[in-house]
Amino acid sequence: MPGNAFLELIALLQGKIGRSTGYVVNAKRAVQALETTRPDAADWWRTNTPTLLNGKRNFVFDQKACELVDDDRT
Repeated sequence: MPGNAFLELIALLQGKIGRSTGYVVNAKRAVQALETTRPDAADWWRTNTPTLLNGKRNFVFDQKACELVDDDRT
């Protein structure tokens, strides 16, 4: 996928980007949750994408790949 908004808009207009439904999750929290079940995978994210884990970035998970859970943590 292109790296900036202008190129993304062009790709969208050309039909190269489809719509999908999913959940937006803070990337840092997602990797923290991953730590509990797959510490090796969490380490990979920390090593290879540290700029995504600054607490300001998000991941989008496809709706079909998710299970909604009740979580009262903030």
